[in-house]
Amino acid sequence: MKKLFFVFLILISALSLFSNYLIMKSLRGQYVLDQPNNFTLKQVDSLLPFYPTASATSMPLDLYRAKASLNHDDYAMGYSFLLNAKKQNPYTFYPELILSKFHLNMGLLDSALYYGKKSFMGWPKNFDHFQNYLNVLSIYGDTLSMIDAAKFVGPNVSSQEKFIKVFKEEYNKAKLKYLISNYPDAKILSSKTLTGKWVRAFNFENSKTIIDSTISYFFNDNEVLIKSPTDNLDYNYKIKLDSLNFYFKGQAKPFYKIHVMYSDSLQTLIFKNIKIPNGYQDQYFKKVNDNN
Repeated sequence: MKKLFFVFLILISALSLFSNYLIMKSLRGQYVLDQPNNFTLKQVDSLLPFYPTASATSMPLDLYRAKASLNHDDYAMGYSFLLNAKKQNPYTFYPELILSKFHLNMGLLDSALYYGKKSFMGWPKNFDHFQNYLNVLSIYGDTLSMIDAAKFVGPNVSSQEKFIKVFKEEYNKAKLKYLISNYPDAKILSSKTLTGKWVRAFNFENSKTIIDSTISYFFNDNEVLIKSPTDNLDYNYKIKLDSLNFYFKGQAKPFYKIHVMYSDSLQTLIFKNIKIPNGYQDQYFKKVNDNN
């Protein structure tokens, strides 16, 4: 009887050691797979043993295999792994998240929105689901659905900084979809039109203009530019054809030129191709009076 007990104890110990080894190998594999890389299914299988089938956070490990399959165009295998993952844990709605991201990368926006909404509605307080759904909505410019999604999440949006941050970022991206950047009636402006105070502005379709008062210029009738109240330097300026030339006082050669146009219909001054840290952009300005 004692021999049988010791044999049983040795078997249990061996199984326990083997199980711990597999769990440790799986955790190490998960850490590697969570790093940005385009892993193949073969690589995933080499990193993840057959046991356990779920991650430390209860996510089915077949999700890693699904990602690898989909990323390497093996759609049938990818969908098969996603179905297995959904059966293993139908409450995470993570397979839908993967499908949404996959279709988004493929440029299939309708499918990305369909699966993104399913993953979000299934588990709205999961940040990844929230972020992905708002990302897809921002591409559509659907600000109303974004607000509804924030309300649906509930207190998390108002109490958690990362929810607030991603909402603001995606909401601003969505609004930019309606930013007016095409001015068909834009033409060369005159010195008379330019004279006065101009404040940076953003014109949106079917919406009021948004003013950014942190950036302003005052062009007086003596061809002197006052850049801003905090800038102590004044510059001379002249309009030559479609360019606005800036000079240091007493200098005959301009140190900077801007291609400028003016839209009568929207009363907007357009600075073309302004250099910014990540490239070039057009900037827009509205004339205001001293009382604004």
